[in-house]
Amino acid sequence: MPPQEPETTRPHGMREDGAPWIRVEGGGAVRARALVRGRLFELRELAAEDEIAIETRSEEGLVRFLAGEGVTVRPALALLDSGELRALWQSGEDQVGLRFMPDGRIAYVCLAQREGCADLVRSHGVEEAGRMMPLIETLGLGALLRG
Repeated sequence: MPPQEPETTRPHGMREDGAPWIRVEGGGAVRARALVRGRLFELRELAAEDEIAIETRSEEGLVRFLAGEGVTVRPALALLDSGELRALWQSGEDQVGLRFMPDGRIAYVCLAQREGCADLVRSHGVEEAGRMMPLIETLGLGALLRG
């Protein structure tokens, strides 16, 4: 009789170190979200070391935004001292920075370079999550998030 594998208490899809298995074949939104899940795991470990509590609603807001808006480009992610998550997309002078607040709103900073204009277009504020992508598109920065 072949030897039996020992039982494990790891959830399905988890590596031995607790990190999720991340399949990154292909591209698009699935790949971006998989890479974000991996980065979130890293940030949770760092937060535990620094004794920072990640705001669950901030993380949920980030995940909802990525999935709901069809984001296909992985952002740079940072954990702020407040426990909130910040996502940054940047290309050249153009950038979109979003801070996912626990109340569901998004604080944003957007910079856009316009042809024939020496100055950057700057926009910042706090917006409801459902209004964020239309604002980004209006500023001509949608390609940063959707490729």
